[in-house]
Amino acid sequence: MGIANRVDTENLCWEKRFSEKNQIPTVNSQLFTRIDDFYVVKRFEEIGHLPEYIQIGGKIYKRFLEIFYLEKKLAELSISSVLKICDIRLKNLKSVASLDYNKYIICELIKKSIEPAINNDSSEKKILDFGIGSGISLDCLKQVDNDNLFELVGTDISHDALRESAGKGIDTFYWRNGKHVHPESFDAIFSSFVFDFHITFNEIKRLHSLLKKDRRMVLNMYKNDNENFENIKRKLSRAGFRIKDKELKIAKDRFGIKHNKEKIIIAEKM
Repeated sequence: MGIANRVDTENLCWEKRFSEKNQIPTVNSQLFTRIDDFYVVKRFEEIGHLPEYIQIGGKIYKRFLEIFYLEKKLAELSISSVLKICDIRLKNLKSVASLDYNKYIICELIKKSIEPAINNDSSEKKILDFGIGSGISLDCLKQVDNDNLFELVGTDISHDALRESAGKGIDTFYWRNGKHVHPESFDAIFSSFVFDFHITFNEIKRLHSLLKKDRRMVLNMYKNDNENFENIKRKLSRAGFRIKDKELKIAKDRFGIKHNKEKIIIAEKM
């Protein structure tokens, strides 16, 4: 995981947004490949000609990451669907993601996550990227960590992502089988473009256990998916984090995106 292009998610309930389905164009399904409960654009050159919403077989789908059309909210997708989306976007990274925008966001998350861990102690520290994806966070950490205090460790549910990140020299482990990772192993945790998907309470509790006391986990979420945003905050609080949320303001049109605010959650382990 870990890479995304932002879309306007003002209302993620497709059926309720439109009073009549005839407001949504019906498209030729042959332009797409059906995978689980979503569609993928077959020819990327068609991207600029496809609308935000489409209708196929009487169902409404919303565009996501330029090449996907989803029937459900991100948080409602099955693990199988999430994994397939992650692997497809990993293989087509340059086509589906604004790397400059993603690097900017990841740098900001890293900055905020390491703040409590920076002190006079010059010993090496570890920072965990939850949902490391292609491993571009390594470049971001090098930009932020001028004193080279932090060693980056990455985890993911995608074996393809782990292989790519490991190829860059990043220490990685498979999230679903990381029992060898000891509690309180990390001085900071960050997660970019991951918590919009379904993250269970047990996963959040596990992240809490991996983080050292008085340290911080920082993540970002879609600006307008308020339901999932509040749900994640409740899970974080229940797991024992002290949380605060804020908006990261971005210069308008700096990255060619439609919005200029990013939702950030800072979760501190007390």
